[in-house]
Amino acid sequence: MQDLFVPFRGLSLEELKNSKRLREHGLRVMGTVEKCIARLDKPEKLEQIVHELGQKHITFDTKVEYIDLIIPQLIHAIKPALGDTWTNDIEEAWSNFMKLVTHIMKEAMVM
Repeated sequence: MQDLFVPFRGLSLEELKNSKRLREHGLRVMGTVEKCIARLDKPEKLEQIVHELGQKHITFDTKVEYIDLIIPQLIHAIKPALGDTWTNDIEEAWSNFMKLVTHIMKEAMVM
């Protein structure tokens, strides 16, 4: 995954751990996830946010096929935070949520 992000290519694990830029990116990602979850009961607003995100990623030259890589990475990041409370149902819920998000993003990127 690291090689897909130009600013982080070639950085060592230690450099990544200390990267202010990577931390900022992670906080933006999780902030967007939080906004999306808060709008699950407002599908038009959720779609607008994610559509704009997809459009924004066009400017970063992000390939549409890379978007599907988000799902396992996000689950990998969230799972440890829930520890023993993580279940197959929770994983399926997160996966389904992220499938919705990535579907909208990809649609926005190929318009």
